[in-house]
Amino acid sequence: MLKQHTISRDDGVYECFPDVTKTKSGKLICVFRESAHHGDLNGSRLVLTESLDGGNTWSAKRGLTERVDASHAYNCPRISCMESGELVIICDNLDRTANEDLLVDCEQHIFRSFDEGETWSEPERFALKGIVPDKYRELSNGRHIFGIHRRDPETKRLTQYAYYSDDRGKTWTEAVIASDERFELCEVSILEIGSGTLVAFMRENSGRGYSCKKAISHDFGTTWEGVYDTNIDCCHRPVVERCANGLYLMTYRYMQGGKGWFGSWTQNLFGAFFDESTALATTRKAHAVRIFPISFDRSPRSDMGYSGWVELEKDRFYVVNYLLDDAPKAQIRGYEFEMSDVILPQD
Repeated sequence: MLKQHTISRDDGVYECFPDVTKTKSGKLICVFRESAHHGDLNGSRLVLTESLDGGNTWSAKRGLTERVDASHAYNCPRISCMESGELVIICDNLDRTANEDLLVDCEQHIFRSFDEGETWSEPERFALKGIVPDKYRELSNGRHIFGIHRRDPETKRLTQYAYYSDDRGKTWTEAVIASDERFELCEVSILEIGSGTLVAFMRENSGRGYSCKKAISHDFGTTWEGVYDTNIDCCHRPVVERCANGLYLMTYRYMQGGKGWFGSWTQNLFGAFFDESTALATTRKAHAVRIFPISFDRSPRSDMGYSGWVELEKDRFYVVNYLLDDAPKAQIRGYEFEMSDVILPQD
């Protein structure tokens, strides 16, 4: 059955937006943000913690960045382990000195480690406008890619972009993943399904409880088609990866839409398993998805659901998430489960 672990709890600060990766040696590294609150970025910094025993215990957190005030605040970090073993953290940095619009005045900071997270480079700074980056990925043709979103100046709708580089991050090209006047599209998770075929799973942010949306590329992210519907309803911040058994796992926040914000709507972290045909499906009816609960926030001011996950070994998974629950501000928890906790093996 699902096991719960405390990754970090510091009642003096708001801890949020975690992500996790597994290094080549099997060490887990979790990165997350500290600040005053979800929407108050004063005192923000990025911190790291490590586990050498599969997420059962975690080291004391250590700062990756210095604390800064809300004028130049860190927002949402993601961490990746590249095929070479290089670790990459990407995070949006929000500049409020000229404009309060977080979707306009920001840049992406990229930190690199070549010694399994013992030391990290100074950040590479890219003036690529947008917030909440996807994981930094290397595709099968060597292309580097990640996604960020911002508001389209003409439609005023949230639009999802990809940035890709064919020279290992020296220069970047922008591509529109999805822009649709019906939807507010954001918080993408880009996954390579087959050689050159990418699927971008997205949050719809109108507050109406719409299902996860997606777009598909057949040329390594240069051009995209869609928007397509899924049957994963009320989906915020999807995080999708391929499992060793050939299935795909998405973790996401369930947000049913309606009136209110913190504490006024259901705060669940869900998971969803599906196969390749579902990943590539272009109609809601063609989707076959096994959805299951991972965590629930009991706090009357509930606030949770930005997650990351790794596969510890075949059919054994570890999810990181932030939530209030019994903490006065917010904390980071881990959830460990096996495939048989969700789907019983056939006789």
